Amino acid sequence: VYEPQQLKCEVAGTSKTFSFTKSAKVGDLMISNMDVAHFGTLFLPWHRAFVRLFELDLQIADEQRLLDDLGDATKKDDYIKKHGKIALPYWDWAVDNSKDPKSPKGYLWNDTLFGGDGKSTNPPATRDRLETGPFKFSDWKVFGSSPNYLIRKISRDGTKKLATTQEITFLNQRKIYDVHPFDYNSSSKSFRNVLEGWFDIPTNTENVELHNGVHMWVGGTMAAVPTAPNDPIFFLNHCNVDRLWAIWQRNNKKAEQYPIFGPIPGRRKMDEMLPWITGSTVGSIRAADVLRHTNFPAGIQPILGEGYTYA
Repeated sequence: VYEPQQLKCEVAGTSKTFSFTKSAKVGDLMISNMDVAHFGTLFLPWHRAFVRLFELDLQIADEQRLLDDLGDATKKDDYIKKHGKIALPYWDWAVDNSKDPKSPKGYLWNDTLFGGDGKSTNPPATRDRLETGPFKFSDWKVFGSSPNYLIRKISRDGTKKLATTQEITFLNQRKIYDVHPFDYNSSSKSFRNVLEGWFDIPTNTENVELHNGVHMWVGGTMAAVPTAPNDPIFFLNHCNVDRLWAIWQRNNKKAEQYPIFGPIPGRRKMDEMLPWITGSTVGSIRAADVLRHTNFPAGIQPILGEGYTYA
């Protein structure tokens, strides 16, 4: 139980006072008062765990498919040695930034990959539903959501532009992972805040946001937190977000990687991240467990494996 208190600490010669005014168990505080995956310090480690768990699930499903198709475990091993395991790709939206599937920079949206835009000319009941590619409404059902198909409105919101390499340069110039108050009101000097997309980067006259802007640029299903992962492009976006974090970590080894003081309970380095807490079907995962991606700590390897790299 966290009783009302004030925590005074000194970071880099600057004295700050942080207030914890909510008296509640950590689980209750996290469930009822915050979205642990967004708006704060935990954004990057939470999504690193989420995307990695999904990749491992895909590998399990792929291996089962191979067993069903080949009928021989030995053949499966030979196939994997020759072709490799399935892995999640990333979408470098600062480079591949066209919505035209005929463009070399818009290839993601062709019918052999992710399909294109929704059809805005449909009758109101089915407007903007995805009607092309392997995830079209007739082949890809979204359960637990209404409507039960994907909606896309690619680049129809003229206020949202994908970032360019200029904005990525600005991002990489941030030298501190996060700063007080550790939420979307953080200073522009926060790497996490800029990458999450709560800061309009001043290197461009347009309204450019990074991660958040990608969700809004794709639009539709991707534009709302509860439904965004239903669109498979979500995982390519977050693989790129994670890749940008990994690059920054490699280049800023002496920088403050995760704040020691300040984040409220539930977002601190050693706190369990919901829903991966003790007793869950997956097991306990903390921010500290996934701050490195190439070599996860031994204690977390039964859940997340040894780690991963980017090609």
